Amino acid sequence: MTTPIDLRSDTVTLPSPEMRAAMAAAPVGDDQYGEDPTTNRLQEEVAALLGKEAALWMPSGTMANQVALRVLTRPGDDVIVSRESHAVWHETGGSAANAGVQLTEIGARGVFSAAEFVAAVKPRDHGIYPPTTLVEIENTHNRAGGVVFAQDEAERICAAARERGIARFLDGARIWNAAVATGLGVDRLAAPFDMVAVSFSKGLGAPGGSLLAGSRDLIARALRHRRMLGGAMRQVGIFAAAALHGIEHHLAGLAEDQTPVLLVHGTPIFESAVICEYLDECFIPRLHPTDALTRARHRSWIEFGSQLLNGIGAFYSAPDAARLEAERVALAARFAQVEAVLGAGPFFAGSAFSIVDATFAPVFRYFDVFDRIADFGIFEGLPRVCAWRKALASRPSVRRAVDPRYPELLIGFLERRGSALSQRMAAAVA
Repeated sequence: MTTPIDLRSDTVTLPSPEMRAAMAAAPVGDDQYGEDPTTNRLQEEVAALLGKEAALWMPSGTMANQVALRVLTRPGDDVIVSRESHAVWHETGGSAANAGVQLTEIGARGVFSAAEFVAAVKPRDHGIYPPTTLVEIENTHNRAGGVVFAQDEAERICAAARERGIARFLDGARIWNAAVATGLGVDRLAAPFDMVAVSFSKGLGAPGGSLLAGSRDLIARALRHRRMLGGAMRQVGIFAAAALHGIEHHLAGLAEDQTPVLLVHGTPIFESAVICEYLDECFIPRLHPTDALTRARHRSWIEFGSQLLNGIGAFYSAPDAARLEAERVALAARFAQVEAVLGAGPFFAGSAFSIVDATFAPVFRYFDVFDRIADFGIFEGLPRVCAWRKALASRPSVRRAVDPRYPELLIGFLERRGSALSQRMAAAVA
């Protein structure tokens, strides 16, 4: 039976086995005493990632948003938000109940302009109006279909707010997606704001947890409000470990994890496999072989290539030398299976580039970096695999598929893993 794809939300993901292992192995302590090392590490690393002085773990995105309101406003204040924002629709009136503020919706389809913001600002010290003391931007915007708030407009809005003494808050629960869509770093996206909330269960696959970042003074005040709202917990390093795993393992692949959509005369078709099937049936040249048996065989090797990526993850995550060697042997055995079915090349099916080639290109790309670390001998005695790898690496579309900085970014990622491979890299440098 085919397992259905649940498209209700990016929050219905389940922790991967590797994430569960990281949670189980996490060093923990009492976070209310500031003694949970994994939570402390998460807070420090994400604060640095966002370009902020400090950060504080929160049980949920809603609590992060509510704490930010209590820190940045006073009861009776006015907060300007985008129309249909999360604060208005999905926090059960918490802004009024917890912070005592009113929300003014402006703009359309999840965004608004600096001019619209300025026009909506209510003056301070007025005998009738509630003073506008905060502007909140949601990026990406949930109810607007994940629309990305243009960074130049966000910067203009924040500049106008700063001139008027109005605080700036970014509901960045899905800031990771905004960074992928814009090509901007999360620190750039967060820079104009006093406080930023991010989520680890949206896009990164963690079972829960969010984080609020800002100046040390603001985060010190947030600590008190978190406790007042019941969010102070004890050994939360288990959740923090899941968040760290998501950042280290899932963030880099988030661009590949977006659901691709093809509009055909206004009708959306989504998911890569379905899009490929449609294009294959409607256009020439065909993406898959026309022969049914050959087509089925290609699909099998596409799935095999996808499973190889899991094996590569196990290899670079191996905690000790023995496990690293076991994963190396397993990878070599898998590539030996590939060697047995390859022909004269240069590609999987001969002279024609196919979807199987497109699947294996990112597989081989990992080994271009692994080869810089050491000769692991995974392709030893596999001449046809080596020739295929070389042919794919020389193809312009394969070279253009990733950022030119990919090798350096992957090396940095591997160095931070704390795995047996990381230790081997450190020893080579020493």
